[in-house]
Amino acid sequence: MGYTKAFSRAVKEEHYRQTFLDLVSQNHPEYVGKVHYDSHQPGDAHWQPHMQTIPYVFDLIDSTGQYRVTPMVKVYPASFDLTKLHRNEDDFLSTLEDHEYYHALELATSPSMIEVIDAAGTSFHDQE
Repeated sequence: MGYTKAFSRAVKEEHYRQTFLDLVSQNHPEYVGKVHYDSHQPGDAHWQPHMQTIPYVFDLIDSTGQYRVTPMVKVYPASFDLTKLHRNEDDFLSTLEDHEYYHALELATSPSMIEVIDAAGTSFHDQE
């Protein structure tokens, strides 16, 4: 795929991971807001997510008067642990592009299936 050296560097150097993600997501689909490295690994000893697509409110109201939700893909440290799910660059990119981008498309095209909470703790669904 062409990112082998960059992926190897991201595996070894945590400070390079966002740079790597910026590189591989340059041409992400328009329905993906951003791909973000989060160094705070959620989970516990039995379960640790590798990546997660979450709703990200880009604009509260778009030109049609609807909430515009742009999905964001969060990538966690477990994604760069070669002893876990991703054994190489192709595994990593498959999870990102085939799996997480699919979830992003779901969120972008069906925002009613999610509940988005604003900073004040108000659910957008509470306003319907």
